[in-house]
Amino acid sequence: MDATILLLGGRGQLGSALLKRLRKVGKIVATTHNDNDLGPSLNFLKPAAVKEFVNRLRPHLVINAVAYTSVDAAEKERAAAWTINTDTVWELASVLAKLDIPLIHFSTDYVFSGKRRTPYKEYHFAAPVNHYGITKLAGEEAIRTASCNHLIIRTSWLYGPNGKNFFTAICDKVRNSEPLLVVDDQIGQPTSVGSLADQVISWLRGNDFHRLINECSGTYHVSAGGACSWYDFAKRIVAKSPIPHTHVKNITSDSMKKAARRPAYSVLDTSKAHNILGVTLEHWSCDVDRIIGNFYSSKLG
Repeated sequence: MDATILLLGGRGQLGSALLKRLRKVGKIVATTHNDNDLGPSLNFLKPAAVKEFVNRLRPHLVINAVAYTSVDAAEKERAAAWTINTDTVWELASVLAKLDIPLIHFSTDYVFSGKRRTPYKEYHFAAPVNHYGITKLAGEEAIRTASCNHLIIRTSWLYGPNGKNFFTAICDKVRNSEPLLVVDDQIGQPTSVGSLADQVISWLRGNDFHRLINECSGTYHVSAGGACSWYDFAKRIVAKSPIPHTHVKNITSDSMKKAARRPAYSVLDTSKAHNILGVTLEHWSCDVDRIIGNFYSSKLG
């Protein structure tokens, strides 16, 4: 009998990429925020409902791709961000520990302060500079405290060809001939949701989830190779675009006047994931080059 995998957040950017690939691994139950043809709705603003749903379904594996990810909005909607990223994660991890069900949970490079100038390892001190990062770090700590078998996967600057993200925003501005003003003093690793999902699924396929995650339980950094600024990322997108665009101007983070601070440097050291899980992503520019042609073909074709 196929293993049942519960995917939380099947309509999100990362969840959609995971769902597309998970069907090769087992029987999938994918939840969304609202009822639709994809699967049942599950509101992460209601921690008890999430706990009850998992207790009733009793899957063989849970993958949590739900998160409150609007970094600036989290500064105002603090209660909602905390509930989704921390309280509900605690309830989820607690019931999974009780039922002995493993969890794969996604976190962020924004748990770090950005004061280093060499890549962060998993054991480096976490000191978020915004409320989003605080809630994500607290969610990680909730999982560890609950003591369920888990993989916490910290990743960086997620993007893809669909939904709202930096990549699609830059492409839309290029198509509309809008000026591009991009910060050059934040350094990270643009990571495509497709490549991240491919690596997670390839690691899971054909394995005993319970044994595998029990043996490898812990926190891992999984992000694209290399590093760049948002300005460098934008320039690469523009350079590979089939639509001519004259100029990308670099600016400072302070000039943007965002509600939330961002770490100046949040590059992740991915050697642990490579050595233990056998997971390695390509250089960030490779995905941009591959994705951008398909993006414009779908939009312009």
